[in-house]
Amino acid sequence: MTDRGLEAAAITEVQAQQLATTRQPQGIFAVIKISSEPPPLEQLLKPPILIMDDISDPGNLGTLLRTADWYGVPTVWISRASTDVYNPKVLRGGMGAHFHLPTLWQDDPISVADELKSKDITLLGAALSGKPLEQLRLRGKNWALVIGSEARGLSTCWRQRLDEAVTIPGYGQAESLNAAVAGGIILQRLLGSGNH
Repeated sequence: MTDRGLEAAAITEVQAQQLATTRQPQGIFAVIKISSEPPPLEQLLKPPILIMDDISDPGNLGTLLRTADWYGVPTVWISRASTDVYNPKVLRGGMGAHFHLPTLWQDDPISVADELKSKDITLLGAALSGKPLEQLRLRGKNWALVIGSEARGLSTCWRQRLDEAVTIPGYGQAESLNAAVAGGIILQRLLGSGNH
C-alpha cells in the first residue's frame, strides 16, 4: 500500500504479456474503477470547454486530450459516436491526460449543448469555411470549441448551434488538416502566450 492508498503488486513476465496491448509494454499496469455517473451540470459547463464530435481515430482523440491537458482546458466533452475514451490507443496517445483533466465526459454532448447559451458561453467550431482564425477576437475563456469528424467535419446539430465557425487558412494542396493538429493550432490561438 502506498501513501496514496494504492496497492502495488508484482506480476510475472507471462502475465504482463497477457495484459499488454503492445509488443513492448512499459511494464506498468493499473486496475482502475471508472465512474459511470455523469459529472454535475455545473462542472460540465466550466469553460473553456473542448468538445470532440465523432472523432473516430484513437490516435487523434488521445492527442487532443493530451493537447487539452497541455493548455489547461478544464472540461472535455466527447460524443458517444467518437472512439472509446478508454481505448488503449487513446490512453497511450493521451500520455496521462486522462488523470489530469478535471472533467472528462463521454456521452451525448448535444443533450447539454443548449445549456451553453444560458451561461453565455461562445460556441466555436473548426470548419473548412469560416472566419480566418487570426481574425477571431474573444475576451477571456468563456468559450467552447467543437472539433469535428476527420472525414465529415462538424455534424449538423453542432453547425446549427455555432456562434462562430473558424478556419485555419492553408496555402498548399492538402484537402484538410488532421483533427488533432487543427485542435492544437486553435487552442494555441485561444490559450497560448498572452491569452492567459
